[in-house]
Amino acid sequence: MPAIKAIKKLRNRSMSIRYMANAIAEVTSYKINEIENMSDEEIEAKYTAFVINEAHEYPK
Repeated sequence: MPAIKAIKKLRNRSMSIRYMANAIAEVTSYKINEIENMSDEEIEAKYTAFVINEAHEYPK
């Protein structure tokens, strides 16, 4: 049940933050309830770092 509560709490955030949180959960080992406890800024930073890392790894 903790994941369901976390998802409901994420619904109260902006669409872009929910999109980023979902992407982080899909491609990392973070659980959705861990992401839900992060601040919006932390979610944005982790998402941006992941995107930048993938952009650098793709051409290799």
